Amino acid sequence: IQKPCNPEQLILTINHALEQKTISRTLSNTEERYTQLFNSAQDGIVTVTFKGKILESNASFQKMVGYSADELSKMSFWDLTPEKWYEMEEKIVKEQIINRGYSDLYQKEYKHKDGTIFPIEVSAYLTKSVNNEAESMWAFVRDISNRKRSEAALNKQLQEVTILQQLTSIGAAATNIDDLLQAATILLGQSFYSDNFGIFLYNEEEKILHRHYSYKTNVEDDQFEGYNQPIDIGILGRAVQTRLPQRVADVTKDADYHEAYSEIRSELAVPVIVNDKVFGVINTESPVIGRFTEEDEKGLVEIAQILMDSQK
Repeated sequence: IQKPCNPEQLILTINHALEQKTISRTLSNTEERYTQLFNSAQDGIVTVTFKGKILESNASFQKMVGYSADELSKMSFWDLTPEKWYEMEEKIVKEQIINRGYSDLYQKEYKHKDGTIFPIEVSAYLTKSVNNEAESMWAFVRDISNRKRSEAALNKQLQEVTILQQLTSIGAAATNIDDLLQAATILLGQSFYSDNFGIFLYNEEEKILHRHYSYKTNVEDDQFEGYNQPIDIGILGRAVQTRLPQRVADVTKDADYHEAYSEIRSELAVPVIVNDKVFGVINTESPVIGRFTEEDEKGLVEIAQILMDSQK
């Protein structure tokens, strides 16, 4: 300020300085709030170029995919995306994000650092420069694995209820036990148990289990036509002797396991008891370790109950 000063000019200068300070403080506060929201958001937030290079990501996103911020800065979102989603996402970027400034909420998958593929939900937005030119994209990303598991569990429960109702109808309509077992094996094999599945009938006098002709397998097994198994061996035999369901996650670690198929790794056997006597054993096997869950066991117990009721 020069002397002698103009009072009006002095007031204008002071007001301008105060305005600039206020703007600077406002911008600083806004940036601080943005940073807090960015870092504390439960959903993943990521900023990328139009070629997919990752510019910035928050802690939730980093935790979701298993990579650090530094690792992600050297990657693109294509590195995180299974190839089957490329075409769909390219179309969304071109037709929605660039064209109108944002995308519809959509679902795809990501690859975690450990190789796990998991489902996500994405909503993406366009970022523009001060010249109103398209500059980059940013997105909210949510891991929906738990939701998908809940949906799958609900669908399975609905399917189970439907199957149980159909089994009840089959039991009422069947004219003989062979027709009942064959119809039940076909229905359940198509719905739940795509691997080996069926029933072994118990001969109490001879102490053997005889595989019913309707038993379903995915391997060539002509040598096991009319297969009989003594009840003093195998997981099937244990189900008869204990009268309890036998769910084995890894048959290679079960001392009682009796190998019929070399590729089998897990087994679930549920006894069918009619009038306090073992009628047979519902059995299912899989080449996958840990294939059968507690819910599978409960489901087969209910099926066994329906078969029991049909024979009373």
